[in-house]
Amino acid sequence: MKRSVIKIKHTIFIFLSIMLFLNIALCYPASKADSQSEDIIYEAEYSDFVGVVFDDENCSNGQYLQITDSSHAENTHVAFTIEIERTGFYNILVNSRGSEAEKLNYIEIDGELIQEYLVSVPDIFTEVMFTEDYFFEKGIHTIEILPLYGWIGIDYLKLSPTRLIEYEDMFNITQPLSNHNATDKAKELYSFLKSSYGNYILSGQHTEHGMLDPDFQKIIEQTGRAPAILGLDLIYYSSFFDDYGEYAEVYMRTSISSAVEFAGAGGIVTFCWHWVAPEPFLKKSDNGDYLDAWQGYRTQYVDLDLSAIMADKSSEGYLLLLNDIDMLSERLKVLLENDIPILFRPLHEASGGWFWWGSGGADAYIELWKLMYERMTVYHKLNNLIWVWNGQSKDWYPGDEYVDIIGEDIYTTAKDYDEHAQQFAKTINYSNSPKITALTENGTLFDIDEAKKSNTMWAWFLNWHGIHTIPGAELSQEYSSLEMWQEVYNHESVLTLDELPFHSHIDDNGDNICEYCNASTLSTEVSPSPSNNQNLIYIIIASIFFVFVIVITVILILRKNIKKK
Repeated sequence: MKRSVIKIKHTIFIFLSIMLFLNIALCYPASKADSQSEDIIYEAEYSDFVGVVFDDENCSNGQYLQITDSSHAENTHVAFTIEIERTGFYNILVNSRGSEAEKLNYIEIDGELIQEYLVSVPDIFTEVMFTEDYFFEKGIHTIEILPLYGWIGIDYLKLSPTRLIEYEDMFNITQPLSNHNATDKAKELYSFLKSSYGNYILSGQHTEHGMLDPDFQKIIEQTGRAPAILGLDLIYYSSFFDDYGEYAEVYMRTSISSAVEFAGAGGIVTFCWHWVAPEPFLKKSDNGDYLDAWQGYRTQYVDLDLSAIMADKSSEGYLLLLNDIDMLSERLKVLLENDIPILFRPLHEASGGWFWWGSGGADAYIELWKLMYERMTVYHKLNNLIWVWNGQSKDWYPGDEYVDIIGEDIYTTAKDYDEHAQQFAKTINYSNSPKITALTENGTLFDIDEAKKSNTMWAWFLNWHGIHTIPGAELSQEYSSLEMWQEVYNHESVLTLDELPFHSHIDDNGDNICEYCNASTLSTEVSPSPSNNQNLIYIIIASIFFVFVIVITVILILRKNIKKK
């Protein structure tokens, strides 16, 4: 009997040990130290190449590959086939040397020319950083060095992982709004965006005057759907236009009233601000006329030293900028009074330098962003704003505490329906913790099926107006074909106005308030996918319950055997 009991105890111990091991293995994902977390080296002499291999004891494998140029050897090149086991960002380095002088060559990744590659140290093998934080999806890829000047020796190619991605983490947004005093409506909108992110892409259209613009109307007419997001511009909301009287005032009233009307129909409103600089900073010609005041948001028409202005808070320039921010804030308060949350996207595309707010460099821009954020949220208490940062470079990022959503503006060639996976992957890496990431301006629609395959799930897209949508009487087919418009707007993974949880056609009086949008009603809620933490909890609970049931069963069997003996 004792032997029987001991045997059963051993069985229980072994069983519980196995269950504990499985529990740990299931609940905790592989760490970055596992599975391709270390540097990976590909020797040049084992690549696909047209060149000559030489022995050199100073090289990593005792050999290196010499390539010349096309005039000496036809099709000279070196192509590395690499296998990426874990999706993520990788630094790409090449250990190489030039023959007698610096040598400039090209590098292609998966058939796409990425940039020029300079071997700057002659006759000495040196590890050169080709590119930082390049995004690779899991799978097979090709990196190829093509000669411009040629005449380089290549020892090896190295991939160094910098950030390996678990897609569940990427779409699991845990941070609250940066403004802790945000209105309930702002929190509700943000919560919806978090739940839909990674599951759906919201449709959006920028307009000049609102939903009655031909751009907006033609989309409805030819796709049967209305955009979920309406884009508007605050371009005339600056002190310069105070002297332009009725025209500017009408435009301003139209943009605000359009926002109120669209939000009343359950739509989502986003504002950008082509901020025309204060009048003293606008360039003038020799005869005293403005070069182009109407484009006074462009660097070429503005004479303004933003770095000097932000360094001196008592300067006239600083006070003029502050005055414009105050003026804008006052006029936006009508949206706060109507309890309308706004996706607010000021100071966009700064790192490009073509707008004056990006002309003073990253530090000055970040100071301006923080000034605007604090002035509008703390001083003016515009707690209905959800802050969308669109600086387009990690070096220009003001910090997680000043940003709610990250945007990227992408304009491609006509009918290029690429989902922009590389740029998406780069953009999500701007912040310190995961942020909702959106395509805040685009000139061409993109293939939604390809976006789903590559996990390039932009939170929304916002097609620009004019030639990108409707240059004439019909939807533009120059940038996106009619078939693409219809496919995108009717795709099961794209949300339109009638599918938003805030949407309603009928006001309190029973009148139709949305004559311009599709009258069908589909699902009104997007169910969020469970987070990693939720999944972890489920697995742990299930494992504990399973172990508990087994242990009780074994004890009952044991007691029964003891009674028999």
